[in-house]
Amino acid sequence: MFHVKHEYLKLGAASSTGVALMRPLASRLREGSSGFTERQDLGMAYMYILECCDRTLYVGSTRHLDRRLWEHNEGMGSAYTRIRLPVRLLYYEEFERVEDAFRREKQVQGWGRAKRLALVNGTPELLPSLSKKPPRPRQGDVSRETAPPASEGSRRRGD
Repeated sequence: MFHVKHEYLKLGAASSTGVALMRPLASRLREGSSGFTERQDLGMAYMYILECCDRTLYVGSTRHLDRRLWEHNEGMGSAYTRIRLPVRLLYYEEFERVEDAFRREKQVQGWGRAKRLALVNGTPELLPSLSKKPPRPRQGDVSRETAPPASEGSRRRGD
């Protein structure tokens, strides 16, 4: 079971990277010793999608979403995001178990950009059509003009 959160509150304070951090409106927040606001540990786990400065999408999972976002923006996150700062939180899902968040992370990591953006934009009805691969031509559909010539060794005798 997971809960999807789409609403964010833009805080006035900027991080040391110059990016205003985004915070979920519905979360329970407290001031942390590192100077950033973090969600109280309610035993939840999160799968999240970040947008990097080069517009690529990064998918991860964590138990402490606000702290992990701060770590990414301070260059202490993954090697991928470290060279694509700043990042911003686009989407997250809450899970009761870490294993479920990690499983969802791996699932979404296997998706293409269009499918991830459909999730971010709240259009899950598009997911099935974005999952389908384009139809492959059947064996008999290849014309003789586009077919590669048969090699000498593969021809039958008498041809």
